[in-house]
Amino acid sequence: MPIKQAPHKSSQDKLIGLFALLLFRRGRHTLSQLARALDCSKQTVLRMIETIERSHYLEIESGIEKRQRYFRAAEPRRRPAAALTPEAIQQLLLCRDLVCHMLPQPLHDEITATIHKTTTLLPDFESRAGAFDSLAQAVPRGAIDYEPVAGILDTLFDAMRTRRVCRVVYHAPGKPNHKQYRIGPCRFVAVREVLYVVARLIPKPGDRAYDDPLTLAAHRFRSAEITAESFDPLPETAMPGCEAFGFAFEPPFTVKARFSSKAAPYIAERIWSRGQRITKRRDGSIDLTFTAANRAEVIAWLLSFGPEAELLEPGGLRDEMANRLEMTRKRYGDMLYGLAD
Repeated sequence: MPIKQAPHKSSQDKLIGLFALLLFRRGRHTLSQLARALDCSKQTVLRMIETIERSHYLEIESGIEKRQRYFRAAEPRRRPAAALTPEAIQQLLLCRDLVCHMLPQPLHDEITATIHKTTTLLPDFESRAGAFDSLAQAVPRGAIDYEPVAGILDTLFDAMRTRRVCRVVYHAPGKPNHKQYRIGPCRFVAVREVLYVVARLIPKPGDRAYDDPLTLAAHRFRSAEITAESFDPLPETAMPGCEAFGFAFEPPFTVKARFSSKAAPYIAERIWSRGQRITKRRDGSIDLTFTAANRAEVIAWLLSFGPEAELLEPGGLRDEMANRLEMTRKRYGDMLYGLAD
């Protein structure tokens, strides 16, 4: 006797599976195909179809094609009022596929299932199948595995929706011990393959309130517990935005950098901050003046261009960058002469 593919599935599970298959996968399904998909006999499929028809929740059409009996969900007599199109669903899939590498698998699956359900709002049922063609793919560099904190992310998401205070345990990099916080999580923010939680730090009773945002890396949470206490969200002006270059950890400051003719096209075709200025030079190089909010990110970014970029202003940051380069030169010089540790 062949082994069943899904012996753990109950008859109710298979009935729901058949209902979903007919509802969300528009098209003709032969009796044999349904039996294989649900891992049951053809007689069982017929009984479940009768059950669905008696429920009046879904009208099922049947017929014979190429000597095979088929079934499909009947097109509703009344068209949905929502103006949803296959293109709109593909745009949702586009957003999902571009961020899926930063989502734990359960959340990715839940988003996918939600998008699949939107096909019931398509005026033209025949267009369902094409609505799920994937048109995008993210290629991350050094992606983080969020599976271990999937449950914590769900808790934080619920706290954001309900505006409830959370007790969390967090492990900051370079610290030997975990730290406990009471936070009001406000928003998830994605920055270069990393998911952050922007939150309001909730003081103890009697302490002053904190209006500055607290930014915590999502993968460094060790636990999160929702309390019954509510909190006021941070003002929109306190939330990180795209006004300045880098994740906002410092007050905004002005940066001026020069890029060679080789790097100039790459720099010129992008927006690095609001109000940026680009000055073209006779030799093909350009000067970029922009607003930044993170010194470390400015240095790392400019160093990534090697000799194709030069930091001009501010002077203090230029000195810091020169020190970094000197330390790097010494490191590689020591390695060259066999003096490295």
